Amino acid sequence: MEEGKVGIMDTTKPQAEDRQAEDTGERNELFRVRREKLNQLRELGFDPFGGKYERTHLAQDIFDRYGEMTKEELEEHWTPGSAWPAGS
Repeated sequence: MEEGKVGIMDTTKPQAEDRQAEDTGERNELFRVRREKLNQLRELGFDPFGGKYERTHLAQDIFDRYGEMTKEELEEHWTPGSAWPAGS
C-alpha cells in the first residue's frame, strides 16, 4: 500500500468504538469531578442548587399594581433591600 493512504483496517487511527469509549470515559470523569465539587459545597453548608423561594406575588399582580407607574413613581415605592425588577 502506498504511504499516506489509509487501508481498510488501519490500526493507527482509533476506530469509532474506541473514540466512543474514550468519550464515555472522559464524560464519566467529568461527572465524577462535578459530584466531588457538589459534595464539597454541601460539606461547607452551601446548597449548590439554591434554596426554595416562597412565591408571594404573581407577575400579573405586580403588573396590575405597578404597570402604569413612571420610573419616578416606582422609585418612590422601592425600599432598599427589596428586589428591583429586571430591565429597570
